[in-house]
Amino acid sequence: FTKEMDGLARPWFGRVFLNPPYGTTSGESNQGIWATRLIEEYECQRVEAGILLVKAALGYEWFESLWYDWPVCFPRQRLSFSMPDGSSDGQSKQGSALFYFGNDIERFTGVFRAFGRVIMPEKD
Repeated sequence: FTKEMDGLARPWFGRVFLNPPYGTTSGESNQGIWATRLIEEYECQRVEAGILLVKAALGYEWFESLWYDWPVCFPRQRLSFSMPDGSSDGQSKQGSALFYFGNDIERFTGVFRAFGRVIMPEKD
């Protein structure tokens, strides 16, 4: 979905790749808002699997809750983004984290280990 389509107002299902907007809405992190929605959709089984791309934001409550519950890959290099017309939007100014929501953790680990360090959640 594009920003104009308002992805939060639409139904989510199947497999989802989510790169939420930075910034805040009403003082709350947009990345936290979108991550919470993905967790809800996954736990209700409307989303069967998902990858959440967010900034590596240790010390933020929304990030810490993800860190403890979901497998994550920290890419070795900062990501570069492409615009719809194929031009470069430049390299990210900070590190990223890719969280996995799904049942095939072994596959996630096998694929994403080529891009960075994969860390499993701490289970009590």
